[in-house]
This record gives sequence, C-alpha cells and structure tokens, in this order.
Amino acid sequence: MKILVSGSLAYDRIMDYGGIFGDHLLPDKLDDINVSFTVDNLTENFGGTAGNIAYALHCMGETPVLLGTLGYDHYRYSDRLKELNIDTEFVKIIESDATSSGFVTTDSQDNQITAFNLGAMKYECDFTDESLDLSEAMAIIAPGNIQDMVRLSQIYHDNNVYSIFDPSQSLPIWNGEDLRTAISQNDVTISNLYELSLIESITNLSKADIIELAGTLITTMGNEGSKIFQNGNITHIDCIHVENVIDPTGAGDSYRGGLLKGLILGWNLEKSCQLGAIVASRAVCSRGTQNYSISFEEVSDVICDN
Repeated sequence: MKILVSGSLAYDRIMDYGGIFGDHLLPDKLDDINVSFTVDNLTENFGGTAGNIAYALHCMGETPVLLGTLGYDHYRYSDRLKELNIDTEFVKIIESDATSSGFVTTDSQDNQITAFNLGAMKYECDFTDESLDLSEAMAIIAPGNIQDMVRLSQIYHDNNVYSIFDPSQSLPIWNGEDLRTAISQNDVTISNLYELSLIESITNLSKADIIELAGTLITTMGNEGSKIFQNGNITHIDCIHVENVIDPTGAGDSYRGGLLKGLILGWNLEKSCQLGAIVASRAVCSRGTQNYSISFEEVSDVICDN
C-alpha cells in the first residue's frame, strides 16, 4: 500500500525559554505587544509536518511517499530522506526560494510560540491524480501549501482514497467554506483542543456539527490523552506518561505516524491511536522532531496484547 504524506518540509530552529510566556503578556496590552524572550539551546533540526510524519512511519518500518517542496538549500534534507529510504519522487525543488523554516520557542510549562517562514512552501507540489495508481493508497494531508491541501482533499475524495485531514498550524489561512469542504471530503479530521476551537470559529460550526461533517474526529489533548468521536461514541485514549520530557515539539506528528501505521495494518482507530500515543511518548524524550528512536517490533506486543 502507498502511504501518501503531504505537508511541509522544513528546517526547524528550536529554542528554550526558562520562564513562562504568560508572565510577560499583559491582559490589557494584548493589542500592543512588544516583548523579547531570551532563549537558550538553539538547535537546528530536520522538520516540517510531512517530514516528521514520514520519519515516524520510517521508524515503524514503512516507506512513505512524500508530497511537498524543498528550496535551493535542500541538499542536507534530500540526503537524509534518501538515507531513510523515504520516497521523494514527488518532492519538488524550488530553486528560487529557500526551504521553509520554523522557529519554535518552548517555555518552562511547555507552552510554545512558533514563527514560520513559508519559503518553498509557497509553491504547490506536482502531484496529480494521474501521478500514481491510487487504488491501493492511504493518505494524510498535514499543514503545508494551502492550495495543495485543498487540491489533494478533492483528489483523494474523487479516487476513494482513505485520508486523514490535519489542518492544525494552517488554520489561520483557511476560509470557512474551503475548510468545511475539506473536512467533509476526508475520512478523519484530527486536531488538538485549541485547533478544534479555531475550526469551530472559522467554520461557524459547533463541535457536534464538525463531528457530523467529518464522520470521524480525533482530538489530542496533551497529557490528558486523546479522544475519538465516531458514530455517536466517544473513545478515550490514555496518554503514555514519561518522566524525562525534553521537547514536546513534533509530538503530534509522531502520533499521526503511529496512527497511520495501525490503520495500514487494518487495526481499528482505538488501537491505532494507542500506537500513536506510544510513538509520541518516545518523540518527546529527545530534542528535535526526528531524533528519537523506536521500532514497531518494540511496541507491537504491547498493543497486540490489549
């Protein structure tokens, strides 16, 4: 089965702030913010939503197909993807722009502020419904080029490809009509609690309406685990608690990689989300979004015994 992973490919610059962001944001001055945070431990890592999900799938023994763009400074990332045996046939190189860059700062309470330079992500990838035989494919549409997200939702819907829609960081640039259409065209919509509130605001729909429109909604809740809303039922998935959390950046993407692995195996959503939670718990124990180590063999017995 082909696993199509679309979204951003980026170099992440990750930083730590020893205090709490909220201590420096005055409620009566939120329309006039001028604040600087002194950060520590600047590191550069391979990232982007598509890259992170593909890495998680690689750890699970899969060979995903990436759909996205890289810039003129792509060589290090291209070499890494080749080493990981990740299919880059549909990664388009934009010679006129730099690879997308994320600047992520995390405070002492794991709150995050992210700035993102679109760079090459301003351009669409070249994937069409004639690029591959889609009869045996599964897909996830992660935050990336907005035109790609809209277009791929339509392609997968028209070709009966089982697809997960993950608008998350891209939500501020969606309009209500396009977002409602994309949610309806995909089989599963996934977001965290804050992003779900944004979806409600952008679409002018209640959570119940969004669940009905999506068919299946997965909501991740950090340390409180995640929930599956499907067919009028709510299934809670426990978080895997770890003692040595180092960096929460990319935990959601690793969760999605584990989720996809379970679905590829024919597991139900509950079992697949449990695998996602395990992969995410490993990801937060290392700095950066693609620096953890885990294999399907390590965790399959735990899941299969449940």
